Amino acid sequence: MVTRLRAPKQQNTTQQEELKSISQETDAKIATTLIKCKNDALTDITLNHIETALRQLAQYANLQDPEDVKHYISVATTKTKKQLASDTKNRLLYAYSKFCKYQEIKWQRPYYKNEHKIPLIPTTKNVNAIIDNASHKYVTIFTMLTEIGCAPHELSNVTTKDINAETGEISIQGVKGHASGTYKLKPQTAEMLRQYLAHYPPIDKHPFPSERAICQVWIDTKKRASKRLMNPDLLKIECRNLRNYSGAQYYIHLPVRDPWKVMRHLRHKKLQTTLHYLEGMDLDEDPTYEHRIALDVKQACAYIDEGYEYVTGNYNDGGKIFRKRK
Repeated sequence: MVTRLRAPKQQNTTQQEELKSISQETDAKIATTLIKCKNDALTDITLNHIETALRQLAQYANLQDPEDVKHYISVATTKTKKQLASDTKNRLLYAYSKFCKYQEIKWQRPYYKNEHKIPLIPTTKNVNAIIDNASHKYVTIFTMLTEIGCAPHELSNVTTKDINAETGEISIQGVKGHASGTYKLKPQTAEMLRQYLAHYPPIDKHPFPSERAICQVWIDTKKRASKRLMNPDLLKIECRNLRNYSGAQYYIHLPVRDPWKVMRHLRHKKLQTTLHYLEGMDLDEDPTYEHRIALDVKQACAYIDEGYEYVTGNYNDGGKIFRKRK
């Protein structure tokens, strides 16, 4: 079956776009590439990006001719006639490299230097505004993403054996260069997880939805929140930004700010990657704290589990002071 897509607009013309067909042969080779990529355990969203890129390239260039593809990517422009950004070119090249690999086409991949962009780290107010508009099911999912900083695909890969509901611990298998790790959830989040597991039985031992479903619900929820609160800034927050937010919150609430600890929290394998994300943080804010006084060991342990840090003690009444950033 021939797939029909929109052809590019001709430059310096106002003619209506025409539809250009992708041949059955090209369509079949793209399909074969996707199947083999899936066998390499690439995520559904990555597969979708590869397919979109390959079909775009097939509209403009001959996929069997690497030089033709490289030429198109080097001169391609956006709808506003601007050159494609370097990261966009690299995404197209990544997709085409998969095509060449599985179609046994020899080529030398060029690389474009990406522009240095400071990552978006949303504010607590905006993150909570979106989560507050989510369903009970996804409040739990989004809260976990903000707390442990895993990627949606990593959460979707979690199985029942990776969860200790009694202790509130969850193990995450790293993907896309991330290391694996185990997290102990805050008491409130752990209780949310226990209720989630009781209400939503796992499918094939996987209690959480697919990456695609999580990201789509996030998009729908932020649109609803943006409209209700008349706050267009919410639309800028992608689901993947919750990982950035988690790292920033973890760093800010450390008694002594240590990038190495953030690196372990986000499971980065290189400190340089962690430092890149820390660039987007606003560390000049004047912190405010909540305080608690523990009169015995049991109370002190409970405050520590809630994220409070010990400040000082040994007063006449025996109390010990704990604090936590608001």
